[in-house]
Amino acid sequence: MRELLGPSVISVARKSFEDCFRAVSSSEADYCLLPVENSLGGSIHENYDLMLRYDLAIVAEHDFKVSHCLLRHPAADMAGVKFAISHPQALAQCQNYLRNRGIEPVGTYDTAGSAKMISEGRGLPDGCTRENTVAIASDLAGEHYGLTCEEVAVEDDPENFTRFLLLSRQGVSHLLSKKIPSKTSVVFTLPESAGALYKALACFSLREVDFSKIESRPTSASLLQYLRFRGAGEEGKRGRFSSRLVGAVRDQVDALAGSPSNNPSSSSLSSDSESAKLRVGVVGYGRKVKRLAERLKEQGHEVAVLAEPAVADRAANDGFDSFPLYESGEFLTRSNLDVVFLTAPLISFETTLASLPPDLLAGKLVVSLTPLMDHVKDLLLTALPPSADLVVANAMVDTGGTLTGAPFVYEKVRVTEPVRCDRLVKMFNDVRMRPVELDAAAHDRFTGGSQFITSLVGRLLNKQQLRPSPVNTRGYENLEKVVDEVENEDDDEFYALWKFSEGSSDQVRRLRDALSDLEKQLSAKDSYQRAKLETRGAENQKMMAEVQSIVREALKAERGGGEGAE
Repeated sequence: MRELLGPSVISVARKSFEDCFRAVSSSEADYCLLPVENSLGGSIHENYDLMLRYDLAIVAEHDFKVSHCLLRHPAADMAGVKFAISHPQALAQCQNYLRNRGIEPVGTYDTAGSAKMISEGRGLPDGCTRENTVAIASDLAGEHYGLTCEEVAVEDDPENFTRFLLLSRQGVSHLLSKKIPSKTSVVFTLPESAGALYKALACFSLREVDFSKIESRPTSASLLQYLRFRGAGEEGKRGRFSSRLVGAVRDQVDALAGSPSNNPSSSSLSSDSESAKLRVGVVGYGRKVKRLAERLKEQGHEVAVLAEPAVADRAANDGFDSFPLYESGEFLTRSNLDVVFLTAPLISFETTLASLPPDLLAGKLVVSLTPLMDHVKDLLLTALPPSADLVVANAMVDTGGTLTGAPFVYEKVRVTEPVRCDRLVKMFNDVRMRPVELDAAAHDRFTGGSQFITSLVGRLLNKQQLRPSPVNTRGYENLEKVVDEVENEDDDEFYALWKFSEGSSDQVRRLRDALSDLEKQLSAKDSYQRAKLETRGAENQKMMAEVQSIVREALKAERGGGEGAE
């Protein structure tokens, strides 16, 4: 942990590997760092199996070079040493060294724990004393417990590495680019058929995807049932491979490294849940924002609302501290806010921002919640003082206000207090939204056009008064959902999407041209079908005339060819 994340990270001990998984899953800890493989001892299967049972994501990998030290009590003399205590695996890795020195290995529960026993003189195995016993442990353990390092690197094999994985509730795959070396871990089950494994591996081989490790594990009936249910490196100076940290992991480590103190109460990595509570101010109180405010309040955060007088009254009736817009100064001072959410519509965002006293926003974290982010980012940078931290975001909540699973897309524009920003992201994670860190311009490229075209088509369909029928097709039901999504959308919001979405006017033109082309296609098809019918009618008449002529000739021949034979 010290090599990968630095010396400032707060470590929280747990008794077992599974307790570590539980701590992260329940938000008691932000990350867990667990061994999965040793170059000499092989895989640690328990942790492979636990990764299937707990829905955590791998966010970093670190190959740690195992370097055991021989530690003695300062008052001990090596000439009298008879025993070495440590974890059995550590002793096995040093067995040749101990045998050559005539020291008997004695297994204990832990490497660092063995150093602690010698330091305190308590809990030692039978026959072991501080004078006749050494510990096999790390230099850090010796330093921590005040022992003397008699010799370093006493392991038999210098190529002894343990691979660790850093696990988190949130993944980092969306932050990876071709410039960041990365691995992908895949777990899958196979049908009971001949050649199933060969066929599965061939999918990778044909695409020239290389494997660094392949592991086969027995699957219990209960685990298989669970899986079915859930389914519905560079050379590093501190080890063989040094993980490249990205996203929240990198930001948190950087913040801790630059922090003036390592006080757990001031760190987002603290397991103290109270330290993560924020005083939140919300400017605006629409339906989506109301649901978010309610969930934040349920999580224990203090929430105050600034809105139009009538809307502020509704917020007060809902149990929030509320202020009318003309009391923005009192809202910012009396509420003693950590975070201020600006949720004004895009079209009036600049006006709303100008109505807030910029000096009172100094030192606060200002977060915009708007469907487009890049334009708002420019407004915030222009209007607010440099001491205000800025985050632009889009809480992509549907019209029903459903938060669970909805993306919370954000960019850290200017952050001088990373811990507070980390708590903000954790706050959205706690209400079961899905935080996604993304550049504002990229967000608008990806979502601006799609939001506008969805809104445009929904409004066009709404003007057609789309109504359910007794025998709706699935496609028709999907169209109804689009209409429902935009039915309560404000006209100003739609106008803002058109005004600020790149290429929105082109989308309108292309849609108009497409409708015109379809209309021409249909008219041409109709003309073709009419002409075809007319041609077929003329052909039929000609054919009938020919048939009649043949019949007449036949009758004449049969009756002798006289006049009036037909």
